[in-house]
Amino acid sequence: MTHMIYDRCLKKRIPGIFGSAGLLHDIGKVILHIFFQQSYQETLKDARKQEVTLADLEMEKYKVTHQDLGAYLLNWWELPFAYVEAAMFHHRPFDSRIINHELVGVIHLADYYSLKMMAPDGTKNDLNLKVFDMLEIKQEDVEAIVESLK
Repeated sequence: MTHMIYDRCLKKRIPGIFGSAGLLHDIGKVILHIFFQQSYQETLKDARKQEVTLADLEMEKYKVTHQDLGAYLLNWWELPFAYVEAAMFHHRPFDSRIINHELVGVIHLADYYSLKMMAPDGTKNDLNLKVFDMLEIKQEDVEAIVESLK
């Protein structure tokens, strides 16, 4: 989804060094699942049912969010800082600490629409509509990509 938004909406290729950022931004979820298997599955289900975000439930149950854990791990692996930012801020694309605004914004959109495709009845992730203006793209264009994948 990240590559498609770059290609079709921004009309450019994602910078090569950032090529895997979209795949790795949720690595914290993988780690939580590995260490808390059944419990984390229940947390994911609860996030779909309740009026709270997954990050809120993660913090309550595990004292860490998938964003924080993922950013920590990517930094520990010494991956490019943009990967760390993507993991840390993909739910907060306008955080003042962000350097790679375009990449984080695209991953924010890719994350939202990917989850919406996989679990249409159950994501509480908020879409920050200001990202479309920041990236100078249209919401309809991103949603057309999603429709073409169904």
